[in-house]
Amino acid sequence: MEITSKSAEKTPEGHLIPHNIIDSNNDCNLCSILLNGEDILFYDYVENFREKISYIIEYYKNIVNNFYVITYGEVYSDIHGFKLEILKEIFIKKGIYNRFFVRTSSNINNFNCNFQTSLFWLGKDIDKIKSPTSTNIKTHFLSLCRKVDYHREFIFYFLKNNGLLKKSSYSFSANNKNHIDYKSIEGDELSWDKSNNHTKLLKEYNECFLNINTESIFNSKINFLTEKTNKCFLTAQPFIMVSSPHTLKYLHELGFKTFDKWWDESYDLEEDNEKRLEKICELILKISKFSIKKCKLIYDDMIPILKYNQNNLIYLNKNQIDNTFYIHQTHYFNNKKKLI
Repeated sequence: MEITSKSAEKTPEGHLIPHNIIDSNNDCNLCSILLNGEDILFYDYVENFREKISYIIEYYKNIVNNFYVITYGEVYSDIHGFKLEILKEIFIKKGIYNRFFVRTSSNINNFNCNFQTSLFWLGKDIDKIKSPTSTNIKTHFLSLCRKVDYHREFIFYFLKNNGLLKKSSYSFSANNKNHIDYKSIEGDELSWDKSNNHTKLLKEYNECFLNINTESIFNSKINFLTEKTNKCFLTAQPFIMVSSPHTLKYLHELGFKTFDKWWDESYDLEEDNEKRLEKICELILKISKFSIKKCKLIYDDMIPILKYNQNNLIYLNKNQIDNTFYIHQTHYFNNKKKLI
């Protein structure tokens, strides 16, 4: 069985991977491992997959430092998740499980592994960055919800029951017109065949003081950032993060600054999901009592941080992997030296 490799300086979509990312991985080069000239596919038959991947791991375990599966998308699908279980089993059996990593920008559901978040969304569309200004602020909150999840529903009905929708620009269940509280300000339904909707910047971002950012993942230990957070940075909009615990901490680790100078962000430390929601709602209620004039004054005071965050976003765009690696197309492994 012949093993060859090819340079992976571009993603499958043709986007360049910055060399400093390749070189920063312990002075390694990122290479695609091939068997008999064909990419190893996750759609291969199970036994073929097991045989091929076992051979590769054995061949490279004394050559490479670490093995990475880099992907965007729901990892733990019926097909992908089962194959990841096989990978995990092989690495454990060979006694090198500590060198196996799954790096993804999406939720890995209940798959227990050495997980690393990749920054698929952060740093996209930096050509759309808007300069911070309080001029157009005319209401308190922006709250956008297409897909109804527990934490999003909780926040929406908190706003509704406390009369705060009148202080908000909002959508709710925007992909489901049959919902009793359906409202959409986004326009078209969100779908991958209308992927521009993921990056569309509504005028409301600049008309609302604060984004109640209900991220995709809430009840999880994973810090999962999507286009929702990226848009806050692009539009220089302050936010409250309705997400997993320690998400603000994760943003700080990525170089961003948040807003503890102006309000209490200790909700981010609360690991009990119900209590975290309660703390977030207390904060929303407190901010709702600000006058619009006060909101504008606070925003003006925030401008240095909002600009700083935009510059950090540009930095991430230039210094992080820029686009999608699809797990079912190509596997990339972190190699110590070029193999060709």
